[in-house]
Amino acid sequence: CYSISTCRLKAFIMADGLTEEQQDEYKEAWAEFDKSGGAAFNPKQLGFLMRHLGQNPTEVELQDIITKYGSGGTMPQSGFMRMMADKTRDVETEDGIIEAFQVFDKDGKGQISASELRSVLTNMGDKLNEEQVQQMMREALASDEGNLNYKDFVHMMMNR
Repeated sequence: CYSISTCRLKAFIMADGLTEEQQDEYKEAWAEFDKSGGAAFNPKQLGFLMRHLGQNPTEVELQDIITKYGSGGTMPQSGFMRMMADKTRDVETEDGIIEAFQVFDKDGKGQISASELRSVLTNMGDKLNEEQVQQMMREALASDEGNLNYKDFVHMMMNR
């Protein structure tokens, strides 16, 4: 790595499975939604939990998730944690990270604005401090308009 911020971003991108922080976040969310102290969630409860964590699964997707990770039509916490680890691994590929950036690409041109990049770096995943954000933005913003070509950026970060 060439700088602390690029190392941290690469660690965020390349994390294997769930970080300790992610595990704590998911366990805390589970406990918040587990009002009855039961060992597993039904599809409706799982949907509430996933929406709380920023996901938006359909009823069919919830059923598929429970079929894959659950048992007896419900989702135990261990299955939920395996599912979230798999979702994290899906985002770790270059294509998965590009897909995540596409959410912010409102006009479909393959670029996001400096303000959107700042928001991503300071509010999602392994949050960077102001100095790290400034350094990352100096390295990342290449266009005259101050926009980031996120496909090139992700490719550069994955190959460092």
